[in-house]
Amino acid sequence: KIAVLVTGTQDRFLWNSEMENLLKPLVEQGYGVDFFIQLVEHGSQSGASWGNVKRTDSHDLTIGNIDSLRQAVKDAGGRICDLELIETDNEIDLPTEITPDLLKHMSQ
Repeated sequence: KIAVLVTGTQDRFLWNSEMENLLKPLVEQGYGVDFFIQLVEHGSQSGASWGNVKRTDSHDLTIGNIDSLRQAVKDAGGRICDLELIETDNEIDLPTEITPDLLKHMSQ
């Protein structure tokens, strides 16, 4: 089995690409594929711009088509084990300096 962890924003999640370039080839090679997906919902991102992205994916992930997405993954031989749409972006505080105390805390 292979676990695929997907994070990002709902607006930039290109499902057709995941199906064609990741799921199908892995299934064809005999692997079981489990997806764990966590995305920030449409409109909830921090507002940072990534520029214009040409969308070619016809299966944008919305609340209305989550069941059809699960079925498409199942039909292709994979499984969605977890799919979470979160309302706000997660704040991550990264240390500016790695200290011995920080390393000790991280290893506990």
